[in-house]
Amino acid sequence: LERNEENIKIFKELGFRDAPIHMHPEVTWELDIKKPEEELIAQMRKTTRYLIRQAQKNSDIRIEQSLELRDIEKFNQLYQETVDRHHFVPFSLEYL
Repeated sequence: LERNEENIKIFKELGFRDAPIHMHPEVTWELDIKKPEEELIAQMRKTTRYLIRQAQKNSDIRIEQSLELRDIEKFNQLYQETVDRHHFVPFSLEYL
């Protein structure tokens, strides 16, 4: 997508804004999470709502935080599998 005034205007009208710090995307989208959960979910695509509900039912999903090298390496292994499946350019392990 070419970076020009017309495209910039389209992104701004859709709620995107310039990133406040250096980030990889040139524009970001801000979601007001102060709204009730039901309202936020109602505004999502049907497929997104379905995937969220499926994830909520899955007790195997956990969110963990760690600075341990073994955990970073474990994450990197999963990340590389995702890269292979979806064919995108990954960040290096050093960057992660």
